[in-house]
Amino acid sequence: MSTTEEVLGLADGGERLLDRDDVPNANQSVTCFSCDAPMVGLYCHACGNKNDDYRRSIFRLIVEMFTNITALDSRVWRTLWTLIRKPGQVARDYADGARTRWTSPVRLFLAASLLLFGYISLSGTQMIAFGNLQGEEPEVASLDERYPVKLHWFVQRDRLVFPPDGAKIVLSGQQLGAAGAGYNAGHIGAIEDNIERIEDELEDATDVETRARLEERLERLRDRLGEAKAIVAEESDAGLEVDDDVKATFSTGRDNSVTLDADGTNQLMQRVLRNPQVVNNQLNTKLKWMMFLMLPLTMVLGAVFIRGRDKAMLYDHLVHAGYIHAFSFLLLLAFILLAQFTPIPGLLLIYSGILLVYLPMSAKGMFRRSDIKSILTAYGVGLVYSTIMLIAAIFIIATALAEEAAAIEANKPKVEAPADTPASEDVPEAEPRQP
Repeated sequence: MSTTEEVLGLADGGERLLDRDDVPNANQSVTCFSCDAPMVGLYCHACGNKNDDYRRSIFRLIVEMFTNITALDSRVWRTLWTLIRKPGQVARDYADGARTRWTSPVRLFLAASLLLFGYISLSGTQMIAFGNLQGEEPEVASLDERYPVKLHWFVQRDRLVFPPDGAKIVLSGQQLGAAGAGYNAGHIGAIEDNIERIEDELEDATDVETRARLEERLERLRDRLGEAKAIVAEESDAGLEVDDDVKATFSTGRDNSVTLDADGTNQLMQRVLRNPQVVNNQLNTKLKWMMFLMLPLTMVLGAVFIRGRDKAMLYDHLVHAGYIHAFSFLLLLAFILLAQFTPIPGLLLIYSGILLVYLPMSAKGMFRRSDIKSILTAYGVGLVYSTIMLIAAIFIIATALAEEAAAIEANKPKVEAPADTPASEDVPEAEPRQP
């Protein structure tokens, strides 16, 4: 039997050598493409070169790459379960060289990114939007009445109902309240709870002095409740309109800016409220690229707090950052789905709370430092990370508003200048405009 036949001979279990992988046999060779050593597996035992010449259609290569990134084999499920059950353990094992049991951080990060941002894009999810959900539209008799809208996070655009053209849009007083006065719906609810509790105590009280004290407190709380409701009603009645003398300036590039008058500013606000994609398209596009840049930055930030050759080199921090990002993306995707298909309130706060607990546990499991060191590292990195992302989001939103402001200014009707008048002719003075 020749050498070629031996290489192509039956492998364990009666399977041909070149058939043991997903690479088409036509793209493989019995000898290494690089060093000509006989192949005994998918990778050359002498130089490590892969037994694949990649000479097939670009479409098939893209499909294979996407399949390899998103393939849900047993390692993926084992990795995800261990990330949840033992924070930091997967990253520690992988960084120490025990890699065959776990999905790599790069592959898991890319797969989680594709799932999260792919769903946001394909489902029309708006990261931030003003409007009302279907079935919760306010009853407004005419356009002269104010039309309240609410702030929503990660809501599908198809589920939003926007105000009709010409409506006087106001932000819901229940959500925003009278922030300047220190009252909102939560404060009012607390006052009402106190009133109910004192009324119950008053019914059970028999002592004259105690009843007098409770009645006095009850009267003060009722006065305070009336004042709070009046202030909230007054504040929430303020429409999203600006005064005639207000102007807004937006930077559109180096040494370039656009200034909108009151009408233009009102028009911009109405556009953003009625079409949240003005802002969200920019957020969806640019934030996902920001996440790729934040991965090495998280590595550097982690090394500022925990460093050393004892399992805390830059490579260790990069592996940990990859798994942390993947876990955060998948958790956020789960909470987005819950927010869109269940009535559970406060999911964004629950998501933040889980991360506040998980991150220190993962840092401790990865770097084997003390509890205090792990907490300081997790919260220190998280604070800097959140600040950078907040600044980036504000910049992206400002850029989107500037582009929309430039479009409004470009479409603004231009006032034609009077034709040139010969110098010899008398130019009549303009009559003063009557107030």
